[in-house]
Amino acid sequence: MYFTWQLINILAIVALVIYAIKFIYNFKKHKVKSISYFAVTLGLLIISNFIGERKSTKDFVLHTVSETVSNETPKFTKNIIFIDALAFDIYAQMLYTVNDTEIIPRTVTPVFDGFLVGFDWELQNFITEKNQNGKIEYKAVGELDWKILGIPFYTQTKEFKGTFTIQE
Repeated sequence: MYFTWQLINILAIVALVIYAIKFIYNFKKHKVKSISYFAVTLGLLIISNFIGERKSTKDFVLHTVSETVSNETPKFTKNIIFIDALAFDIYAQMLYTVNDTEIIPRTVTPVFDGFLVGFDWELQNFITEKNQNGKIEYKAVGELDWKILGIPFYTQTKEFKGTFTIQE
């Protein structure tokens, strides 16, 4: 389903480019070059707005650790995959420390990676808890924006729950 939405966006981009080329050709024919240059510049700005990599703007601090503990303990990362689609991935990268007696999740950075045309992702909340089995349970809530030519079409709230173990 995600790939189909991206194909719709690609077809819209191709249609926009073909229309821009026709527009430029018709205006060059009538010797009105300033408007055709303006149309090309506007088209390039529109295309550059919805093609590219989107980086996270906020990290979630799960637990603060005192400076003496954070300098002495090693830091590790764990990727928690939410969506593994054909053309893109949505996951969170968690930084954690391993103390003598416990595993302490510290920060989570949301990552939206791959072919990103037609979508935007923002992680709203991320919570972790340690259960009785020693596994870490997580709950992540975010918004997936479905877009056509960079314009939001539909906003979907997604919730992901799961458990994972950390190998020491």
